[in-house]
Amino acid sequence: MPVRELTLSSQPGASIRYRIGTGAWTTYAEPVPLAEGTSTVELQATASDGALGLAQVVTAKVDATRPVAAASIDQDRKVTITAEDVLSGVSSIEYALGDGDWQVVDGPIALDQEAHVVTYRATDRAGNLSEVGELKVPGGPLDSVATAEVSNEGKDGWHGAGAKVTLTASDDGDAVRYRVDEGEWIDYDGPFALDEGLTLLEFQTVKGERLGVVGSAAVKVDATVPTVKASLGGDRQVTIVASDALSGIDASEYRIDGDEWLPYTAPFAVDGKAHTIEYRSTDVAGNVTDVKTLEVAAVPAIKPAPKATTCPRCQELRGSVGLSRPRTARGTSPA
Repeated sequence: MPVRELTLSSQPGASIRYRIGTGAWTTYAEPVPLAEGTSTVELQATASDGALGLAQVVTAKVDATRPVAAASIDQDRKVTITAEDVLSGVSSIEYALGDGDWQVVDGPIALDQEAHVVTYRATDRAGNLSEVGELKVPGGPLDSVATAEVSNEGKDGWHGAGAKVTLTASDDGDAVRYRVDEGEWIDYDGPFALDEGLTLLEFQTVKGERLGVVGSAAVKVDATVPTVKASLGGDRQVTIVASDALSGIDASEYRIDGDEWLPYTAPFAVDGKAHTIEYRSTDVAGNVTDVKTLEVAAVPAIKPAPKATTCPRCQELRGSVGLSRPRTARGTSPA
């Protein structure tokens, strides 16, 4: 797979420092490999005279993983080809019949009664190409085929916590077997769970020594609840931050003092009264956090400055006091 790197450039004589996420600042010397996923990179240039430039923040998204393509067929010999990708998403799906040219998949493909080999592949938005798959279909009517259904469906092809796979044979008398990511074949005996992430599930009917067409499905599972936290900032602004490492955040909501739930789209202000703010988030797979609470205290009341007290008797006494000559002993005169 191609290596994804961060390449920086500046004016002659200037240097650049960078850091990824909350890591240490590092002087840039050569292209920097980036981990798969989304990374936040801070950059700052220093001119030849030592003057610091403005810090910049860029978001780098790396997808170095192939998408997974899958195909299945029904008893009417209609082929359905799908694909899934965890990070960048699927860009296109193609198929070819036998040695024919590649064509873009735009819906189910109807086959005639002849035997066919349907090859298929998918490309994600990062340019990664899936493995090429094959669906081998015999000629004539199909006695029985297996189908797969995955519970707890969310959005964008994701399935949430507790998702299970149910396999069904179109002929009730047929057994079904399956395998995961090209592992060992397992006899199906009831709904089963898949690991988190993107899985290639293959399945087929079994009737004595006769095996049916091998169908497949690409299944994405996110069994982890997202994280969410609210904080109170200046000017009594409430900010809600949610994150989800796999399927991503679909929506966050809040309500004030038990009122109706509102969609969170940006920080909001509360008045000076005391409030109880409840909030929650949902990821794309449909996993919902517990309701969390932020208690906001009332703004303390400002006490008025104490007023000067008045004493009518004190005023009367102060008004009656005057100057007098010092008293002397009888028969003497003041100096």
